[in-house]
Amino acid sequence: MYDWLEQARWVKLNENELHQLGFASTNIKEDMTSLRSRFNLEQLIVTRGEQGALILTSDGKFYHQKPEPAKQLIDTVGAGDAFSAIFIHGLLSNWSVPDTLKVAQQFASKVIGLRGATPTDLTFYQGFID
Repeated sequence: MYDWLEQARWVKLNENELHQLGFASTNIKEDMTSLRSRFNLEQLIVTRGEQGALILTSDGKFYHQKPEPAKQLIDTVGAGDAFSAIFIHGLLSNWSVPDTLKVAQQFASKVIGLRGATPTDLTFYQGFID
């Protein structure tokens, strides 16, 4: 059942998925520590909607980024994928964890202002390309 976790280096889940995997105590940091240790993950990323995202690295350090209040909430479809795309880009580009987390959170927060997950206006990406 957990073969995919045993083969992973980095895992991104939302809080509900973390609970579905059986890590559902009242202390999310303890749950994340248990999951990361059990599967020997380099990084565990848990997104929590408007509460932001938490990252746990292999050295046991937590990072947190709470999003700015949304300018416009239209549709949350695609926010997790948007976050993941930027986070993977940051990992592959050797960005620091705090920088990666900040930009990933900003991008996901911008995507929730769209209907659906993909903008038709390519200027949407401009602030993230630079």
